[in-house]
Amino acid sequence: MRAGKSDIVDRDFVLMFASNLLSGFSFYVLLTCMAQYAIDVYGAAPALAGFAASVFVLGEMSGRILTGWLVGRTTEARIALMALAVFAAFSLLYFVEAGIGLLVFVRFAQGIGFGASTTVMQGIALAGLPSARYAEGASVFSLSVTVGTALGPLIGLVLTHNVPYRLLFGLSAGLAFLALLAFVPVRRGKGMVARRAEGTLGASAAPMPTRAPSASQAAGTAPPLARPFRAAAKKARRLFPNRRTLLFAPIVFGMGLAFYSVTTFVNGFGLQEGFGDFTAYLFGAYFIGLVVFRPIAGKVMDRRGPHAVLLVAFAAFFLMFLVLACVGQAAVLLVVGLLLALGFGVLLSSGLALCSAAAPAEDKTRIVAAYYVCFNLGCVLGAYLSGFMVDGVGYRLMYALWAAATLLLPFYYGLVRKRLNEDRP
Repeated sequence: MRAGKSDIVDRDFVLMFASNLLSGFSFYVLLTCMAQYAIDVYGAAPALAGFAASVFVLGEMSGRILTGWLVGRTTEARIALMALAVFAAFSLLYFVEAGIGLLVFVRFAQGIGFGASTTVMQGIALAGLPSARYAEGASVFSLSVTVGTALGPLIGLVLTHNVPYRLLFGLSAGLAFLALLAFVPVRRGKGMVARRAEGTLGASAAPMPTRAPSASQAAGTAPPLARPFRAAAKKARRLFPNRRTLLFAPIVFGMGLAFYSVTTFVNGFGLQEGFGDFTAYLFGAYFIGLVVFRPIAGKVMDRRGPHAVLLVAFAAFFLMFLVLACVGQAAVLLVVGLLLALGFGVLLSSGLALCSAAAPAEDKTRIVAAYYVCFNLGCVLGAYLSGFMVDGVGYRLMYALWAAATLLLPFYYGLVRKRLNEDRP
């Protein structure tokens, strides 16, 4: 961190913010048209077309894991440049119509580049934030990713109905190369970081702080039934760079589970209920809410700690699903979008700030990688679970069930709150 300085924004912060924003737009502007493109051009079945559109999530997760392995082996700036170069180069292959297999490969490779570059840039940005305004700075920088992921699909949806696919591919490729150029002048992250003992995720994880062993443990006489659980817990600790990320992992995983039921199925829900295209305004309200709520939440967190911020966010996340399950008028979807921003949007950024605040600078990128791997795993599983729930009980009951499930998040937080707020990271 920059000791003695209270400024959040500097030259490198702006450049990395712009690079993240441009790569997010480049990637997500194609999200809403990719499945239909696979059907129109290659005659792909809907299931295969959907896989071609969503395989980027697996690539993104792979990129984050790869980043954790690379940190400590080369400079973070070099990792980001390589990832952005891969992302930009593969964007040109959309112009090559050589079958659905190539399309899936390109989406997966771009996911790797996107996941690695956004992880590293966020880690570099977090390492340069002043401690007095850490949560605020983390919340502001997180908007660089969120703006692209929120507005990219909306812009892509509008353009898909008015321009040919090749023009969309050209726009995406142009934005990708601009993202690469924006990062080139960045000065941060060019020094080697310290190597740590390797974890299973490929992250060079520091040894987890542990409690003093009990008398039975010191004597090697742990109860036989407890030994498998203790061995499993020890292995789990090695996957995470620090204690706070390990403790917060079930929360961010649960957020991913529930959140993808909205992004994946709210459009179908709106069509069934006769809301027409009004569901698109939900994400517009979500974007506006993020821009307003995240910086405010960061300031409150810096001054009063994370507890009040997280409790409000947990409550808003629950209310969002409850209102969505009961919504009767299209205009109420605007309220759903604002609650989604106050709940999920604030939880995601505030949780990362909490996990990384007390960690040393060399661990920031590994924390970002582990944090978002847990989130991506929840997203992948959540899409499948929500699909089964829609088939079994319908949209409204599905969202009611997710509302009930989100109540487990603050309950778990209450169990680990004291350990999360201890001075050690």
